[in-house]
Amino acid sequence: MAGDADYDLVPVVCNLGSALGRGTFHCFEAVYDDGTKASEGLRVFYDDFKYGRWGGPPADTTEQKRAALIDMGVHSMNLRTMGFGDISDITKTAEGHAIMDQYGIKKCHDDVTSDRLHSIFLCDEPDAGEHNVHISLGPYQVATLAQSLANLSQGYKTNYSTYPTNLDLDGSFKPYNYFNYGHVADILSVDPYYQTRIIDAYWNSSLAHTMPVYRKATYIYAVGATCQSACEPRPLHMILNSCRKHDGPRVFRWGTAEEKRIEVYYALAAGAKQIAYWWFTEIGVNNSGFCGVGDADEPGSAGLRREIGLLGAEAGIVSQIIVNSCPVQVAITKPGRL
Repeated sequence: MAGDADYDLVPVVCNLGSALGRGTFHCFEAVYDDGTKASEGLRVFYDDFKYGRWGGPPADTTEQKRAALIDMGVHSMNLRTMGFGDISDITKTAEGHAIMDQYGIKKCHDDVTSDRLHSIFLCDEPDAGEHNVHISLGPYQVATLAQSLANLSQGYKTNYSTYPTNLDLDGSFKPYNYFNYGHVADILSVDPYYQTRIIDAYWNSSLAHTMPVYRKATYIYAVGATCQSACEPRPLHMILNSCRKHDGPRVFRWGTAEEKRIEVYYALAAGAKQIAYWWFTEIGVNNSGFCGVGDADEPGSAGLRREIGLLGAEAGIVSQIIVNSCPVQVAITKPGRL
């Protein structure tokens, strides 16, 4: 153990006789000279850096599904999450297995029998659905659904303990929802869509005053750092926006490559161990809604897709540094020509 008063981190190195089994649960406890203790329970998982996407472009034929799966690998993505543009058919075949193994692709899915499973998806944005819960004790409270989801997560430990569970949160009642749900699943997922916040500031007059808040993408770091503190020592999964918004005649642009690069850097700086994008599904083109980056070949989409691939390649090179690191505040003197 070592400590430095200038940092809010104490590194501890444990030399174990053998590796801890994946999915096993352990209690780590530090005992201080005065008898006080610092304890933490932790389920053991170790993975490379996960980089993925939600949904995908329309894939009806075998050729389209094959191309969609290969496209993930070409864009340095190794985590396939749920959503439209289903390619589950080919992922169950020998050919699909070969492609997934070639690129190291695994799934985050609610089907525990799914091939090449990485994690079990529990629920999407329960904090956004709490207003539907009616209880005899009165109005719903933040984290009304947390205990039932915690029970669901624990229920998988009997037969599927080697797969971490994943729970995605919206921004309802933040930051209280983050800290109430932070330890429900093995992996906390959060979706702070930067471009959506900018759209709200431009298109909603009642939110125009928030525009200065979103002039820089530090919003991503703020949410990431808060969620990391809420779920630590569990890993954090952050979902970034990869859509353009349609509302009748109004169209808001795609996120730029420069925006996405600094968003990814902020997410990693906050401690994210996994990053994904919502979404790659091309819907909303002719109707109101979000059109995912998918296979759209217009300049804004093509540039964003290319940058997403480059960022995944960069992160993959330092994958082990990312997954082994711990966010800590470090005083930095800015060079004169930075």
